[in-house]
Amino acid sequence: MDLLFADELHRSSFDQRSPLEARAPSSLEQNCLERLSSGTAVQWVPSGLASISGPLFPSLTSVSHGCLSVVLQGDRLIAEGPVASRPFVSLNDGVGPGGSNRVSSNGLSGYLELNSVALEPLLGSFLNNPLITEQLTSRYELPKELRDALLAAPVVLRLDALDAGRFRASVQLRLMLQAEQVGKLKRSFDAISKALLRRGFRHEQQPLLMQEGPSSTRFSDVWRDSQGALSGGWSLGPETKGRVELLLALGEAPSLSQRPLKRHGRQLLRLRGRPDELVRLNWLGPGWPRVVRHASGLELEMTALPKEQQPGRLRLQLELR
Repeated sequence: MDLLFADELHRSSFDQRSPLEARAPSSLEQNCLERLSSGTAVQWVPSGLASISGPLFPSLTSVSHGCLSVVLQGDRLIAEGPVASRPFVSLNDGVGPGGSNRVSSNGLSGYLELNSVALEPLLGSFLNNPLITEQLTSRYELPKELRDALLAAPVVLRLDALDAGRFRASVQLRLMLQAEQVGKLKRSFDAISKALLRRGFRHEQQPLLMQEGPSSTRFSDVWRDSQGALSGGWSLGPETKGRVELLLALGEAPSLSQRPLKRHGRQLLRLRGRPDELVRLNWLGPGWPRVVRHASGLELEMTALPKEQQPGRLRLQLELR
């Protein structure tokens, strides 16, 4: 086995370590060793993932450890295996084998689309960072209970191209919250509104934009900067069966598609994107592998989300040019 190090300091530190006590590898570690020795595979730890992901790393900490088998099938590169937020040695191998049919990225009109049973895998580490939480609580009245409710909410996120204006892309976020959180959410919006007004933003209220279907009777709160450019906004829907729909937008006004929030089979998280376009937006930095940066389509799914004592199951598919 060849060991590769980032630099001589890492190599010398490794060589100077005290010998480790012999122990039998856990079932997950043994599974990973078999993947690495029997075919093409990749294993990573937080330092390696952080080195390629850069500022995106806080959104990837739930998969900061992983071991994927890699195969090439025609114009598709497919990787599949367990992922976790902690070392495999401390986890139980409670996730069954993955696998699913090919899902084409055709029909993806924007740059990125996320559909998940919860927001936590994407923003959990960011919103729970002590420096961030202090500011969210003191300045924007976003207490821990409300943060936890937001992270546990089913979510659809879209990143779309913009043809005109000061922004190159817009973000639309759609969440389903428990109705009992509405009071706390409105207090937080009041605090955010005061902060935006102090910074020179102008508030408007307008009918909610609909991407398809009949017009809506809902309204959205929209914010423009001092030059009149649209910067984003939010819209809170009526209570339905104990839940309330929250729409958040950056770069344009909130809009609503008539399509409901749905899962796709066993997928608990599904991410589709166009990496080559994300590179143009500087969302994928130069540290990412070339095969990822130049892919015309990406499909990522999890059929089990990482838990404290169990790994998740991830499958990644890249459409190669």
